[in-house]
Amino acid sequence: MNPDFEIKDGELIKYLGKGGDIIIPDGVTSIGNRAFFLCKHMLSVSIPDSVTSIGDFAFHDCFNLLSVNIPDSVTSIGEGAFFSCSSLLSVNIPDSVTSIGEGAFFSCSSLLSVNIPDSVTSIGSSAFSFCSSLISVTIDGATINLPETENVETGNILSMIIKKHYSIKINNDIKYNVIFQMYALGLDKEGVSAYISENFSDMFPVLINMNHTEILQKILDSEKFVTKKNIDEFIQYTIDQQKHQSQIALTDYKQQKGWYQEIDKKLKL
Repeated sequence: MNPDFEIKDGELIKYLGKGGDIIIPDGVTSIGNRAFFLCKHMLSVSIPDSVTSIGDFAFHDCFNLLSVNIPDSVTSIGEGAFFSCSSLLSVNIPDSVTSIGEGAFFSCSSLLSVNIPDSVTSIGSSAFSFCSSLISVTIDGATINLPETENVETGNILSMIIKKHYSIKINNDIKYNVIFQMYALGLDKEGVSAYISENFSDMFPVLINMNHTEILQKILDSEKFVTKKNIDEFIQYTIDQQKHQSQIALTDYKQQKGWYQEIDKKLKL
């Protein structure tokens, strides 16, 4: 039994560990109320696909939490589940979720974008209130771009991620994911493109692994980063990792650019 977790009848009652990148054990079926309350050293949490519900105030005041992986087994996100997770940069709400509780993401002031699937039939009041950096909300496939205001702290977020103005180490997968999201949202400020260009060979495989096909397509559409020199390497990577959608997108892009024809011409010569 893992001493970091107090588990009873499948419910995670209380987290007792030291934080960092937390992986909840397989077999847990629910995350109890206040299970991670004020876990100030938590950076990321991976939830297994055995979990079906996230309890009320489960991650309340986990103010260093940057990323959470919610599997498509979860059907409900409780009241105040991520209340005041002020460092939370991204969250993916899967198609399995039907209800989001009152104040679920209240005061997640670093949250940039939210995707709410059409499976959600109930959203409690103030679920996303005081999310002052939120600029894009996708509901049932339709994206609403919110106007930038003086409250949007994208410059501060970018400084924390890229310029390393922080006292805790950020997992590279989380960092790369967030930077790609910022680029996809049009936040090409403070050297986002330059950072991606400089680190693209390390960053792009992370994007492929996370199956972010929409962001991947935006990267291709930009025509800035995927080149004749590196595309074959990335296509081979998608084959090795069995990422078929990404493989199709990359091979289609190579065909559109005419790079297959150039190879054929060289072979004929």
